[in-house]
Amino acid sequence: MKKPTLTLVFLLFAFLTFGQQTKYVDTEELNIRSGAGTKYEVVDKISQGRKVTVLSDQGKWSEIELE
Repeated sequence: MKKPTLTLVFLLFAFLTFGQQTKYVDTEELNIRSGAGTKYEVVDKISQGRKVTVLSDQGKWSEIELE
């Protein structure tokens, strides 16, 4: 029982660590929205060159974490 649990924890850690990508904003100003789509409210804006971590992708939209 202990070995499968440890394996699951390791896989979850690996997914969370290696599943993320670091990217940089390549447009002058990027709208940060509350959801994946233009119908969602703009909650922030970030400038070109800003570093972000991509947590997941939904089509052409990405869930990000700001540094």
